Amino acid sequence: MPDLEVDLAELQVAAKGLAEAGDLVMGACAGAGMVDITDIPAPASVIPRSDGKGNYTSPKLEAPDNAFGRELGFANVARAYDEYRLMLEGQLRTLGEHTLGLSEALNQVAGLYGAADQWRG
Repeated sequence: MPDLEVDLAELQVAAKGLAEAGDLVMGACAGAGMVDITDIPAPASVIPRSDGKGNYTSPKLEAPDNAFGRELGFANVARAYDEYRLMLEGQLRTLGEHTLGLSEALNQVAGLYGAADQWRG
């Protein structure tokens, strides 16, 4: 559209680029939920012991107090990591949806400008 200094081809290229970026972000979002973290076995000192007759005893934990109390805080670290991963996955999903929406909007604008050019022409 010459009066508005808009090049339809540039709008269409920009919309295509945004659509590709949105697809990449949505792929990253899907991949964020696929992280596989292997379980770490408990140390032998905290595994209940059997006396061979079906009776189990748990060893006493004589751990000194530290910044995490009487444990090393791995459960808290794992929970915080999972909460952060879920938050990041949600933000990636939002970014991808908005990027794809912007791509659609640019395609619609290009279509309107093209129609206006044909009408004027």
